[in-house]
Amino acid sequence: MPKSNKFCPLPWIHSYVGNAGFYQACCINDEYNIYNRSDQTGKDIHISDGLSHQEIMNTKYMKELRLSLLAGEFPEECSRCKITESLGGTSRRMTEIDQYQDKIENLIDNTAPDGTIDQPIIHADYRLGNTCNLQCRMCGPNASSKWIKDYEKLPDHLYNYSSRKRMDEFKKINWQQSSVLLQEFEEKAGALERLHFAGGEAFFTPGMEIILQKCIESGEAKNITLSYNTNLTVLPNSLLEKWKQFKEVKLLVSIDGVEELNDYIRYPSKWIDIDKNLNFLDNHHLDYNITEILISTTVQMNNILHLSKLYHYLEKFKFIIPIPNLIVLNMPSYLSLLALPKKLRMIASVQLEDLRKSTLEKIPKNYEYLLGNLDGVKKRLILEFDEQEQKKLFKKFVEFNQIYDQKRGIELLNVNPELAYFIS
Repeated sequence: MPKSNKFCPLPWIHSYVGNAGFYQACCINDEYNIYNRSDQTGKDIHISDGLSHQEIMNTKYMKELRLSLLAGEFPEECSRCKITESLGGTSRRMTEIDQYQDKIENLIDNTAPDGTIDQPIIHADYRLGNTCNLQCRMCGPNASSKWIKDYEKLPDHLYNYSSRKRMDEFKKINWQQSSVLLQEFEEKAGALERLHFAGGEAFFTPGMEIILQKCIESGEAKNITLSYNTNLTVLPNSLLEKWKQFKEVKLLVSIDGVEELNDYIRYPSKWIDIDKNLNFLDNHHLDYNITEILISTTVQMNNILHLSKLYHYLEKFKFIIPIPNLIVLNMPSYLSLLALPKKLRMIASVQLEDLRKSTLEKIPKNYEYLLGNLDGVKKRLILEFDEQEQKKLFKKFVEFNQIYDQKRGIELLNVNPELAYFIS
């Protein structure tokens, strides 16, 4: 199956439960608020509804999604992969094709004409609610409970509409703390090859370690690749000990800047803690069965001019991948690169080109796709844009940061002095 085709294996083999406990085709759907709906009720399917995985995987929505992919179409819910690929980056779809190349032909052959499948779940992804210890400024109440009170106080023009509409739901997210999580997991545990957790902050969710213990007790842990998105502000010893029982462990660590910039973007994290944990894992990865540590960086207004510092920081490690995975922020738009003034776009573009040249010979062969993602950021910068819209977004960017910073006693220009010229 060529990567240029629109096919993606995830709607055949993957189970995704989002922060609020609703089923979606994959994490990309979360960004676009697209959910798997019940044929009987027409409502979004929640983990507490108790549907079997065959029922969940064979709704009208899922069958139509698979048929669209087989027809070579990019459905709306796949927009992020489409955008990433159009900019020359490596999308989630492309990495999953690499992962499951040997299964794709069989998946297609065993799909009924109406899109029905009879396929066990081999890859499960749980976003364990919105319990988090951070209030990252590009995040929101759907993924961090710490955002709820402050988000409600934002002016209307800085508010994400879907978040406002669902605020009551975000206040009541607790499915990850109930028995329903374990019951749902046990149905699909036997065939699992990959198990992924994110949050909120997954390391703060007791239900995650309970699931790991069940995998260990059943003897299935040795067959499962375990992975996480984590802010790595904490590293529980009880978790480290459990990792030894799994086939392997992979960590995708969310870091958007180093030192003061990290503490500014990912408030109230402390860089000294993250640096300590990264150094510990770099030196002890073999002890805990860790086969990959990759830094995931959300490229946004607050760090686009400082990515080189992160690249240089990663050079010191022996095991951690020396190049971050750059992911372009789309929402909120006033924190995205759409708000960046033209002059700074040019400066950032030159910096990215210098980074590409300096890292070209350092990158491991299996991670060359990370250069493609860097190129994708550069292409996003040089795309034509509406200057009037950019100015409106920049004004919102400044206003949002001023509101956010005032309460916390921090200052935008301390970490982004380059913006001073553009702030009147």
